[in-house]
Amino acid sequence: MRFRRWLLWMTLILLIGAGLRIHAIAADRRFHSDEALFASIARRAAVNGEWMFPDELDKPPLALYLQAFSMAFTGVQVNTANVLDQPYRQGELAARLPALLAGILQIALAGALARRLFENTAVGLVSAFLMALSPLAIGFSATAFTDMPMLAFALAGLYASVCGRWGWAGLWMALAFAAKPQGIIFIPLALLIGVSVGRVTLRQFFALCLPVALAFGLITLWDAARGLSDSLWSLALAHNTPGTADDLSFARGY
Repeated sequence: MRFRRWLLWMTLILLIGAGLRIHAIAADRRFHSDEALFASIARRAAVNGEWMFPDELDKPPLALYLQAFSMAFTGVQVNTANVLDQPYRQGELAARLPALLAGILQIALAGALARRLFENTAVGLVSAFLMALSPLAIGFSATAFTDMPMLAFALAGLYASVCGRWGWAGLWMALAFAAKPQGIIFIPLALLIGVSVGRVTLRQFFALCLPVALAFGLITLWDAARGLSDSLWSLALAHNTPGTADDLSFARGY
């Protein structure tokens, strides 16, 4: 009975959060410059089949692949010239759809994580409600930025760690890292959560960290296979470290 009540309240909170996010994404807003960059790369993959992303990137590709798949399944159509194409307004919605779904999922994940961590149903519901009403979360759920998929994967990893499923925690953290490198900052938090609910063994530590290391290696191989002059990681370092951007050929053109 208690679980059914929890499920009922969580469903109501999810509907409220989803409604606010859908209202935000329905607003007539054009892309931010970074959104336009990400979406244009994803669009070329969905429409032209450029799935290796032949443009310079400073982020891992997972979030962009999610956008490209969204465009391929919801936005690509054959135009009057019998050529694959995508209307730009429809493409904007398709590019933002992964963030919308991730933002809604974060509500349930935040509630489940707090409920399990504090062993208190009310705390879980309050956490979910605060996430549902968060202006920042609502705003970013209506964008094509890479933050929302990363946060959804990271929250799933934190929930797995509090449940003692360290292999799953490692997998979700690897996906968070593959969506945006800042996902790696959630690994210490997962370990802290593990310590707070019990003891973290060396085996559990490696179960958490090895998938992330594997993701780093696979992304590096993928980036090398593209054959571009500047690597993904060097561009990421240049764009986030003051004074180094001018050392790269890509950055010198801007």
